[in-house]
Amino acid sequence: MKKGILSIIATCLAVFLFSCAQQPPAPEWLVSANAVYPQSKYLCQVGDGASKEAAAADALAQLSRYISTSVKTQVVAKTEAVSESGSKSEVNRRLKQTSTIDSQFEFSELNYTEYYKSAKVWYVAVYIEREKAWEQYRPKVAAASDEFFAIYDHAAECDPFRAYIWYSNAVQEADTLRSRLSVADTICSPLTENAFSKEYAALKKLPALTAQSLAGCTVYVYTKGDEGGLVEAAVSDSLKEAGFSVARTASACAYRADVTVEMNETKEGESGEDPIYVGKPSAIIELNYYGTNLYTCFVDSAEKSLAFSQKKMQRDSLGKISAKIRETLPGDLKNTLNKKL
Repeated sequence: MKKGILSIIATCLAVFLFSCAQQPPAPEWLVSANAVYPQSKYLCQVGDGASKEAAAADALAQLSRYISTSVKTQVVAKTEAVSESGSKSEVNRRLKQTSTIDSQFEFSELNYTEYYKSAKVWYVAVYIEREKAWEQYRPKVAAASDEFFAIYDHAAECDPFRAYIWYSNAVQEADTLRSRLSVADTICSPLTENAFSKEYAALKKLPALTAQSLAGCTVYVYTKGDEGGLVEAAVSDSLKEAGFSVARTASACAYRADVTVEMNETKEGESGEDPIYVGKPSAIIELNYYGTNLYTCFVDSAEKSLAFSQKKMQRDSLGKISAKIRETLPGDLKNTLNKKL
């Protein structure tokens, strides 16, 4: 009996020792991937899984995760460095933008090591030279750059208010460009800084150019046919909502808003009776930049004003046209000037 048990133990031990003898040593890339594929030259990540396919998929996921994490770390560091307020809101805004970055970009010409199996787990490393990866990703940055400069350069040709609108639009495109530059920088920083120095310079100037344009958006409002200042207040508030600063005097103002109000007054009623005064007010608003017309808006009230007193009719009419101006002018002004050069 004892001999049988000893025989079984000896057999198991022999099988174990034989299997150990057959297990090849772990490859160097598994022990230290950086030693075989230095980070200065390669993008490399190791994956594992229950099968070869699972290990390869995990390696790709690890590569994507590495790029995404590196980009987010870079975004936080650079945003905190340039943010005037150091506020977390700007960091969070840019981090939110990075959630849509191309960390999932599929590189071609990826290389895989030979698979290695230990126990029931397969391992493999995926790698690519940084310069090759950068050349593959470069067109993505160039496309974002073209979109950004189409707006950025347009702004330079405009008057201050339209420049402010276009620079504000450029801020949206800047987020995409900045994110793609971050990915390219993660892949190969020296190549990115050299190839896209113009883009980095423009992104750095953008906040100051936006603020400078806004500072030049000062307008003087001149009204005709307005009593009590209702229409002037409505136009002034609408211009402020659109982005202008309203001045009390015309001196040193590049912009002037000329507003003409018409009551379009009529009388109704039978002969010999007290007349009913009817008004269907309208207003023409002309925005000029150093005498050149940039924008004209016609506003009228669909609702008539009726009163036995002419003054009451006029007061009601001015209230209605003022409300219509507040409703119409801010959005229409922005939309119109946004389309014009």
